[in-house]
Amino acid sequence: MKKQKMALPEPDTTRVRLDCERIAQAALSLIDREGIEQLSMRRIGAALGVEAMALYHHFRNKAQLLDGVKDHLLGQLEACLTPGIAPLETIRENFCALRQIGVDHPDIFPSMGSGRYRTDRAMQYQERLFGAFYAAGLDAEQSARYYRLLSSFTLGAGIAQTAHAAAPVAANTAPAGADPVAEPARAIDHASRSFGGARRYPNVRQITPFMEGPNMDTIFQFGLDTIFSTLRAELAWRTQSRVNSANNAAISPTLLAPAQMRPGEMRRDPT
Repeated sequence: MKKQKMALPEPDTTRVRLDCERIAQAALSLIDREGIEQLSMRRIGAALGVEAMALYHHFRNKAQLLDGVKDHLLGQLEACLTPGIAPLETIRENFCALRQIGVDHPDIFPSMGSGRYRTDRAMQYQERLFGAFYAAGLDAEQSARYYRLLSSFTLGAGIAQTAHAAAPVAANTAPAGADPVAEPARAIDHASRSFGGARRYPNVRQITPFMEGPNMDTIFQFGLDTIFSTLRAELAWRTQSRVNSANNAAISPTLLAPAQMRPGEMRRDPT
């Protein structure tokens, strides 16, 4: 009697095709839903329908996975930029897009300021951004100064936005169409009852409502306006200084002020 051949299993056409981008996107979705503390290879594998070990072919550990998530977000950021605009506008768009990450992905945002040079994608992004500073006319020292100023301001604004989203002063239960100033004031009144009542904190009660909700966008844009106004003024002053230096170099030595003459040289009357 012939042995019956065992049929081979059909190839699994539903098998998930994994790559770094897909894994990073799944990780970001998990972070957005449940917080960065809940991130694990096992949970991402379950979301993708694979064993956790399959992910280690792409990311060696959780820290490297977080770098992959940040690379994914940098890709989203650069996709928002307008091609062909002036360098200073490119710089501003970069930082506006960075803050928007804080609005859209509050749990991952605080880590965006770390690990700038840990991946090739992050290095390429930084290279292009610094190139915009050079193209705008800033030297290396000015670029470093304004980059630090803008990144610190933007990260701080983004973290403030995430904190507001997590525990806003105005309760989320406020009725639709509620006054954006009155609602935070009422929330402060409620919160201050444990500390002796709102009358003890008149300054907090008056100022805080203007720091919350839609005012946060206005304040951020005001901050960028202030920084870029100073930056443009510095570039204009630098350009004018170069023009003045070129003009001074073309002046005859006989017309220079005595302090600019060589030692022992007498000034002659140009007439």
